[in-house]
Amino acid sequence: MALTNLRSKSHKVPDTIAYDVPEEPNAIADDTSGVPDVVVEKGLEAADMNVDVATGRPGMIIVPSSDYWGERIRAFAEHPENLYSFGPREFEALIAELLRREGMIVRLTPATRDGGFDIYATTTSACGPYLCLVECKRYAKEHPVGVDTVRSLCGTVAHNSASNGLIVTTSRFTSDALYFANMNQYRIALKDFERLIAWLRTHSGSK
Repeated sequence: MALTNLRSKSHKVPDTIAYDVPEEPNAIADDTSGVPDVVVEKGLEAADMNVDVATGRPGMIIVPSSDYWGERIRAFAEHPENLYSFGPREFEALIAELLRREGMIVRLTPATRDGGFDIYATTTSACGPYLCLVECKRYAKEHPVGVDTVRSLCGTVAHNSASNGLIVTTSRFTSDALYFANMNQYRIALKDFERLIAWLRTHSGSK
């Protein structure tokens, strides 16, 4: 992966590096150790960086390659079973890219001590600013997401004064989790494997 050191007097954020998404389709999946917790776009001043609400640290500003993600999204839309071979961190980046394609400003939280969510997604509408906290669960089919996870994100949404929360999984949700989300439909949204496949196809050109 191409990593470029940005340490300079104009960038006062320590250990900040720029991350170029590689052209090789398997590069991210093959090497996750080099993906930093703090990533900025080349030339971005420290004052322009977003700050993760959970840690107070600068968050990850995604600098996507349209070709890279376009190929990945099309491939997963055609063969969604391959999502199970995608690493958890890469799965988070994929979901962040889908949100970005929905017009949201997105960033990943640090891989550890993430504050209870993986992606911070914002937008502004006629009703004002909107903040969604997203939790990604790249689980096996036989490992459903339970109500405790849904309840926990609901609490995190309230704690951070966010608009709502979203959980995306490669599995399914238990009946208790679905019931809790339905009772809190304006605070929590759920995307199981089938809805995730439909979402991928929306942005892949597939029907």
